[in-house]
Amino acid sequence: MDFQVRARVSGRKNREIKGCRPVSRATTVIRKCPGAYAPGFTLTPASQAKTGLNCAKGASLVFTVTVCSLHCSLLTAHCLLPSVPAPLFTIHDLRFTIRAPMTLSLFRFLQLLTAGLYTGLLFADRVGVTPVRPQLPASSFVLFQQQLHIRFAILMPILLFTSLLSGLISLVLLRRELRTKTFLFTAVATLCTLIVIVLTRAVNVPINEALMTWQASSPPPNVMELWSPWEQIHTIRTIVSLAGFSSLLLAVLPARRA
Repeated sequence: MDFQVRARVSGRKNREIKGCRPVSRATTVIRKCPGAYAPGFTLTPASQAKTGLNCAKGASLVFTVTVCSLHCSLLTAHCLLPSVPAPLFTIHDLRFTIRAPMTLSLFRFLQLLTAGLYTGLLFADRVGVTPVRPQLPASSFVLFQQQLHIRFAILMPILLFTSLLSGLISLVLLRRELRTKTFLFTAVATLCTLIVIVLTRAVNVPINEALMTWQASSPPPNVMELWSPWEQIHTIRTIVSLAGFSSLLLAVLPARRA
């Protein structure tokens, strides 16, 4: 393989290097030399980038050819001898795996992570805290919910909108696979996240804003009645979030093969 090398040549004439063909007659000479690097010569940045890209392409090609050859061998052996198990993948699967964009994997990971976090928070609050709230004195309830709201007022919107945005981007990247289970379950999970956001913004947020105006020392006399719609929507959005997260898990699970 020829490499482009650069040498600074002093004097009026360019030094002739055995096995090298000069490309430029300027003071900085670009030469093509076969084999290893000659002493005193270094690769240009363009040559280094091109050489690295060629090596990566070559390695990818060798890997693809090797796996394809293995697949064809297993398929042929399975046809001739039924006792030999059939290969567990197809050439289409291999091609999709090699060409799968890193962007899709990143946004699917973000959607799964954030959906799992906000679903876990909603589920833990619904199962562990909701039954306890009515048993608290009104002043203690107001103080407890105000402190809880301060801690989750920033975290929950970040998780919800990151999950929604990641899901929408994943759907755009999966637009050519409309009829696959991956696209369908990802769409269901994204829709569930959108429903949770709409319910939270329509009911829970206004009640939380009213909650922050209450005084723990003198809470409203009907505080639990005012809080009751929050708990009802909280139950609904918890169920919806669980359905969305379950759909997302089904979307990332590999398909079963017969």
